[in-house]
Amino acid sequence: MTYSITDDVNKAKAWECFFMEEMGRLLDLKLLWNPDRFIIDWSVVDKSLNIITLIEAKVRKNHSVNKWDDFMVGLRKYQWGVNYYLTTGIPFVLAFRFSDAIVTYKHNPEKKLMVKYTGRSVNKRWSQDVTPCVHILKSDCKIYNLPYSIPVNMVEDLNTRVWKDISQPIELYLNKIYEGKSFVNYE
Repeated sequence: MTYSITDDVNKAKAWECFFMEEMGRLLDLKLLWNPDRFIIDWSVVDKSLNIITLIEAKVRKNHSVNKWDDFMVGLRKYQWGVNYYLTTGIPFVLAFRFSDAIVTYKHNPEKKLMVKYTGRSVNKRWSQDVTPCVHILKSDCKIYNLPYSIPVNMVEDLNTRVWKDISQPIELYLNKIYEGKSFVNYE
């Protein structure tokens, strides 16, 4: 079987859509997906569509939040978020979805972060996955442990879809997960 970066990108977009829909429900937020040229994936908007926060989302659906002591994102993505923050004052947040938790980190201009040449080098097929990355210590993040995990059949189902046909299955799965539960202001 030939490896296709396009397949990985489509799966990643599908999972990011799931995560942002989930996060929107958890925190009662309206999120919009930014155009690719914007670099940072998501905007949180108010009722007048003013951007109130920029979010870069990463999904690590097969791993527990306890697997690592830090979390990483590509330096280029982080630089773009910081540049938007410096230009507009709009907060920039990294959000990670693990199998059992949501982790957020709000950019802090006072905080010096470690930058290492690293990336997804284990079991990955694309040399461009190894790149300069910003590493954020777990202790600098907010961790929201979730009272549920992503069902295995949902992982299998969403992995077979491309991101453009993902909204209906996401809605169905989230309705099932959240049936009778409210996690707004959950901590």
